Amino acid sequence: MTDKYKWYAVQVVAGREKRTLELLNKLVGKAQMKECFIAQYERQKKFAGTWRKCTEIFFPGYLFVSTDKVEQLAQQLTTVPTFTRLLGNEQQFIPLTLQETALIESFTGDETRIVRMSEGFIENDEVFITGGPLANQAAVIRKIDRHKRLAYLEIVMFGQVVRLKAGLEIVRKNNSKR
Repeated sequence: MTDKYKWYAVQVVAGREKRTLELLNKLVGKAQMKECFIAQYERQKKFAGTWRKCTEIFFPGYLFVSTDKVEQLAQQLTTVPTFTRLLGNEQQFIPLTLQETALIESFTGDETRIVRMSEGFIENDEVFITGGPLANQAAVIRKIDRHKRLAYLEIVMFGQVVRLKAGLEIVRKNNSKR
């Protein structure tokens, strides 16, 4: 991504991210946006006794837009017939910081913008992530639910602490008693 394009967060109604993304692509178009996406995460859910992969929204209530025409984008967002709000303050729209952009890219990796399942193990109550996007992000993991195969994360985004979920398969747990 070139320096002139910056990423912005667009707040939308939680649960309506996909529909809002379709509306943005239809009504705003590529002239104002280089890229518009929903960050999702891959997880496993049990359906009728079988574990299956599915995707869910990584940042509920937010879309991400890459643009070099933020004022025109903000004007075009007023034509979308659902709640959309470009994050900023009273004076200006605030782009994501380089750290926030790098964090999203490190999690989502490829062009699909999906956080893939991670894999790891627990030994003596310490988590070791052996593969996937959480491998270098162990510090942001606050809780692991082995039964739901989820990791609960806390990261700083948009100037506040944001709680997120990501798929995590714990393949083994060893407890050495001494």
